[in-house]
Formats: sequence, structure tokens, C-alpha cells
Amino acid sequence: MVEIFKGFILFLFVDGTPLEFTPKDGLSECLKTKREIERNIGVSQSRYSCGKGEIKMQEINGEFHPVELIEGSKW
Repeated sequence: MVEIFKGFILFLFVDGTPLEFTPKDGLSECLKTKREIERNIGVSQSRYSCGKGEIKMQEINGEFHPVELIEGSKW
């Protein structure tokens, strides 16, 4: 089953390209997660950012996982 998530997404950029994208319940949760990651691993060449967007989510073993970033997402 495929579902479309619309909302805030935590992006991981590598060389300016979004490598990973994780849906979040809201902007505050996204920023909190970003701060925790940066506090634990430090700032490196990879860059985390929060933004609005859409992700295709696929159900695998009863849980939805992000599989594709839909074009036009704002990061």
C-alpha cells in the first residue's frame, strides 16, 4: 500500500542533494530532532534541514517507510 505524506520533513543533504528524508509531526519536532542529531554527531559536511514537502510512503510489515521524495518539496 502506498500513501502520500504531506507536512514537515527532516532532510539529510550530502553534496547539496537530499540523501535521506524523514517525515515529522510538526516543525517543532523536526527542529528538535535536528538539534539532537547535531549535538550528538557534531556539524560535519552532511547537513540537516527541515522543510515542507511530500513523500511517498510504502507499507512494509505493517509500518510506513519513506521511499521517494516527490518533486517540488521545499527545503
